[in-house]
Amino acid sequence: MLIHNINEIKKPKNVVILGSNGFIGKSLSVKLESEGISVKKLSRKDIDLLDGNASESLATLLTKDDVVVATSAIAPCKNPAMLKDNIKIAIAICKAAYNASCCHVINISSDAVYADVDDLINEKTTKSPDNFHGVMHLAREIIFNNQITGVLTTVRPTLIYGEGDTHNGYGPNQFSRLAKENLPIKLFGKGEERRDHVYIKDIVEVIYRIIQRRSSGVINIASGELRSFLEIAEKVSEFSKNTIDIHFRKRIGPMPHNGYRPFDISVYKELFPDFSFTPFEVGIKETLEKI
Repeated sequence: MLIHNINEIKKPKNVVILGSNGFIGKSLSVKLESEGISVKKLSRKDIDLLDGNASESLATLLTKDDVVVATSAIAPCKNPAMLKDNIKIAIAICKAAYNASCCHVINISSDAVYADVDDLINEKTTKSPDNFHGVMHLAREIIFNNQITGVLTTVRPTLIYGEGDTHNGYGPNQFSRLAKENLPIKLFGKGEERRDHVYIKDIVEVIYRIIQRRSSGVINIASGELRSFLEIAEKVSEFSKNTIDIHFRKRIGPMPHNGYRPFDISVYKELFPDFSFTPFEVGIKETLEKI
């Protein structure tokens, strides 16, 4: 559960974004700068977090007044070598933030840490990942929890869509790119798998509010709404300027998460009572315009 550590909204002196060229990092940079917040953007070209001296080098770039948002990761994590490198990155970040006595660290994790359950997923749901990506994020959470002694926030977003996606994963962004190129959308099975997709603007808005209140603890970022991939493809086709065909292909292997992964977002009413998630139709229209 997330806890606000200051009662009034307060802008930080500076925010350091690690992984500033990534999907979340780039969008968060734009949001914070639009709010008049000083942002130090660090990408792989600025500092190699796999270097043997990474923690020492990063510590020289940090101060005690910094809010550090750690989005740096090699993702999606698919094998033991990638897992090892991602753990190494997390250790370097934690050592640097600890040595610099940074006032607030935000670790961007993932809903992949959760087990598949029949009930709504919340922040207390059992963490039992069954793939390298989920194991990587859970391992990194453990590292952050044990090495960061100051204010720490763990953010677990579900599937993200919108402008700036660097992965082009199966879902709204891939479908939107195909539609803009007037290419058919290809679905696994009948597209019946239902998932929760969150617009990138909502992700960065929640992180911004966490920064303002120096909130600590854990929070999922999910819209609370499920849609099948067929529904998503049909919406993309509906809003596209082109006539888009939807094709079906044989599914290889089991359906991820048993085809159903709902979230309980009731904590938002208490934590951010004036916040509401972007309607899916609005998000898809904007994605088609900007992607």
